[in-house]
Order: sequence, then C-alpha cells, then structure tokens
Amino acid sequence: MVGADICGFFLDTTAELCARWMQVGMFYPFARNHASNTSISHEPYAFPNHPYVLESSRQSMRLRYSLLKYYYHLFVRNNGTGTVFRPLFFEFPNDESLSDLDT
Repeated sequence: MVGADICGFFLDTTAELCARWMQVGMFYPFARNHASNTSISHEPYAFPNHPYVLESSRQSMRLRYSLLKYYYHLFVRNNGTGTVFRPLFFEFPNDESLSDLDT
C-alpha cells in the first residue's frame, strides 16, 4: 500500500496543483490528503475562491469509490503473489516501445 500525501505535506500548495493532485491521487491504492501543521489546509473546501477544486475533487472521489470494489478484488486475488499495480513494461517485458525513452 503506497500513496503520496495528496497536495503535498511540508509546503503550501496552490489550488490548481491540489485539484490536479486530487485527480491523480484517487487512483492510488492508498489515497489521503494530509499536510504538516505548518502548511495551509489542503482540503478541497479550503480553496473558497477556486470552486473548481471542490467540484473536481468530488468527481475524482466518485470515480475512486466506483473502482474500490475492483481494487479490493485485485488485492484478494493477488494475496501473497505480488503487487496489484505494475508498470506496463513489467507485464510486457519484450515490448521495446515501453522502454524507449526517446519517444
């Protein structure tokens, strides 16, 4: 179970960065919005001048909750046999297009 502290931890964030991080963070197996005591609040409602942060977060969380049963299924199926989320090149090691860094 891994996942970054959505919107960062130690430093302040911007509304735009937090909105984008919430969007990608909802795909983490472990997702949490967490910050240090010295940072500004990172909750979506903490950006009242930027209502898109709250709406974007709501949509992202709806998607996350629609995927959670599938995530749990993967964890149960793979219990003790390896990771659930892997890079594509792990699944297709002979596909050279997945390891070509120039494209």
